Amino acid sequence: MSLVVSELLEQMQVEMERLALWQATPPTAEQFQSDVPFCMNTMACSQWLQWVYIARLKALIEGDCQLPNGAQVHPYAEEAFKSEGLEAKVLLELIAQLDKILA
Repeated sequence: MSLVVSELLEQMQVEMERLALWQATPPTAEQFQSDVPFCMNTMACSQWLQWVYIARLKALIEGDCQLPNGAQVHPYAEEAFKSEGLEAKVLLELIAQLDKILA
């Protein structure tokens, strides 16, 4: 399962780069301090995906740790991208696949 998740994470990064959503500079330390799910009050969805979700899953895989169960990121990402006016069909499909694998 880790191999499949790693491949999906790589595909998500490539798609985010294609959409010019992948950032070179991380959010501020304060932005990571959010106690709201998905850091909705401090980060854009794409920032949270890159700097929290993808980074955390990669760290778990690299550390040979158990991956989380029950991920439900797709509904949030779909609504967030819609409100941002972002057309991200491929990225949303990748997120849905990842949700399914981690369910």
